[in-house]
Amino acid sequence: MRGRMVLIFVIGPLLAISQPYKAGTIDGLKRDNGFNQLVLGQEIEQISGHKLAYLENFPKLNADSCMFYEYQDEDVQQIGKDLKIKFIAIRVYNYKIVNIYVLFDKSDGFKILKNFLTRYGQFTSRPDAYADVFEWDCSLVNLSLKYQLDADFGIAVYTCKALEAEIKENREQQLLQQKILADCN
Repeated sequence: MRGRMVLIFVIGPLLAISQPYKAGTIDGLKRDNGFNQLVLGQEIEQISGHKLAYLENFPKLNADSCMFYEYQDEDVQQIGKDLKIKFIAIRVYNYKIVNIYVLFDKSDGFKILKNFLTRYGQFTSRPDAYADVFEWDCSLVNLSLKYQLDADFGIAVYTCKALEAEIKENREQQLLQQKILADCN
């Protein structure tokens, strides 16, 4: 009997880990860790160069030491049979993908929401009950969907939480160093 108990305690967790994720739950967001073939945290060098273009036609780091690219791939832009993305951009920090920006026609907003509900289950928060803003949040990834903006398009933003925290920490260190230098002068 004791041998069976030990076996259950040893093998039990392994069986739980090997269970497939349940479709239509937040586990789908954690498992996908990005949008279609784009994966948050992925090295930018792993993406074929002909699929990337600088957003401003030349490489330029922003204040957070990030670069922005347009991702050009017809396969990734297709979501469903009759739903296609207008534009995909990625934000990169230290050669790793931090954000994936998925832009679409605002008229497709409800279709995108329906697709995300099927993929990731019920959103985890809705910051404004009067605006079409929906968020899915798990331990690794945050997904924000907005399609009632004062623009002709909607946007879904996938964010790698670990890299976003690293950027924030780096920015705070830079600001502290600037303050120390200013105080010394």
